[in-house]
Amino acid sequence: MNGRRLLATITLALLIIAVMGVSGTGVLADEEPQFILEINDPVIDVEAYTTLTLTVVNAKGAKLLEFVGTNWFYMPYNDSFFTNKEQDGKTAYLENESYRIYPYYAGQFKLWALIEYEGKTYMTNKVQLNVTDSSSADSGQPRKASLNTMLTKNQVYIGQKTVLAYEVYSIYDLNHWYFLDDLQINDVLLAGTPEEKLRSEKAVYDGAEYNRTEVEISYLTPIKSGIFTVPGRSFYGYISETEQLSSDEYTVREFSEPKELIVRPLPTKNQPTDFSWIIGKPEIDARYNTLNAADGSTILLTVTVSGDCNIDSLKKIFKEDPPGFSAYETVKMYTESLEDNRYNARKEFEITLIPKENGTLTIDPVHISYFDPDSGSYKTAEIPGLSVTVEGADRIMQPDEIRSGGDRPEDHVVETVRIEQISYAPKDDGFWVLRISKTVALVIIIMIPVMGAVAFLLIKRPAIRPAKRDEQLDDIYAQLVKAGDENEIYNHFNSMIRHCFGVSPKASSRSEIAEGIQDKRFVDPILEVMEYIEKEKFVPGKVDNELLKMIKEVYKSLKRR
Repeated sequence: MNGRRLLATITLALLIIAVMGVSGTGVLADEEPQFILEINDPVIDVEAYTTLTLTVVNAKGAKLLEFVGTNWFYMPYNDSFFTNKEQDGKTAYLENESYRIYPYYAGQFKLWALIEYEGKTYMTNKVQLNVTDSSSADSGQPRKASLNTMLTKNQVYIGQKTVLAYEVYSIYDLNHWYFLDDLQINDVLLAGTPEEKLRSEKAVYDGAEYNRTEVEISYLTPIKSGIFTVPGRSFYGYISETEQLSSDEYTVREFSEPKELIVRPLPTKNQPTDFSWIIGKPEIDARYNTLNAADGSTILLTVTVSGDCNIDSLKKIFKEDPPGFSAYETVKMYTESLEDNRYNARKEFEITLIPKENGTLTIDPVHISYFDPDSGSYKTAEIPGLSVTVEGADRIMQPDEIRSGGDRPEDHVVETVRIEQISYAPKDDGFWVLRISKTVALVIIIMIPVMGAVAFLLIKRPAIRPAKRDEQLDDIYAQLVKAGDENEIYNHFNSMIRHCFGVSPKASSRSEIAEGIQDKRFVDPILEVMEYIEKEKFVPGKVDNELLKMIKEVYKSLKRR
């Protein structure tokens, strides 16, 4: 009996222990995994470092996908350790990974981690890290350099232009610089200012005198409404007391300030049917020159459109020839610039009006619709008309005559050679004798070999004509080959195309390049170089041989044109 009781007691005890064990295991299994990110020092100097610690709780086998926000830090290695921790009678699995991070730039940063565990993705808490630059604070001297980011307008309409400008204020001259990141904003068209047009001047910043250098200026044209972010970008620059880089150079490492751009849609109410798509209020200056109009010659109309407005869509002033006139239009000049921290465009048209009939002729006013962002409404600008009396339209100048300056036949003198005497002598020994003056004979003797040489050259011209050497093109290409990195190569390639065609790839859209280059054989090779450069990231100190090969083919074609 006692044996049966003992056996029953042992069985009951084992059952209780088993139930408790199952219950405890269930509690541990039901514990949610935890992922915790901690930072050792939330405020550090740009020359110091701090430690990030990632703690994984109850998630054995979890995989770190990435640290978000650490692009601007150098992370050379990490330390890992595992442990089991007992709390409230339960054992939890702990895993710690520590990362030492070194900042590239001063600024405020938010960091977090993404973890994958059992098919799910978890995000840790976010930690704030403030990186300061105290290199000049201890000495009481001004900072050696600082990057300033400016967006002239952060609220615009679709099609309205705003300017994104990066400026460096430095105590010495900025010798060389580059951005590690290309500027890319979805649904926003970008056009850059050529590097040779960037300005440098003395300026006062934070109460001290600096050299102010424009390092990049971009004209932004949004094509969709919404809220867009101009991303922060990694900037490197080099300054020194001398013009050339030396051992005492100072490296400028900055992260540009992100900006927010709010884009509103254009109102559809009261939009003109002939809307010109000029966004912004244009200033129009129109001048007629009628000095030669009375005698049936020409009328010259010069129209300048300028201001804080997008005038890319304005291609012509007259949609069709005015009655009684033939009109010939050319765009003499088009520029974009940053003036007094605002966008400014300027386009100048020159229109030659040639009368086709006599009498009193009238040129009607020209109306140009535009959208005024200040009032949020559509308005119309006017180019005034003109009435003129023409009396000499029977002598109408032709376009070729306009270009050549109007040379007339009577301005040219035609010189002739006169043969004074020709006679025949009596027959002598079977020969005929032609008697002419000595002067004429001498002219004939000289002209025969000259004419023969001319004929020979004309026949052989395709074979012996030497190619005309473009020394400036050769010099630009020589500098390109010697360039030390791809950024410099692109600058020289830009100069090469601008020299040959007057079009700047860095400051023009693809359509503008295609329209600006008359010889269409070169359009595709030039665009292929641009696309290759835009797809590849510039790496300081690196030269891409494939890029050089593509540019060499363009250069060889330019030499043969």
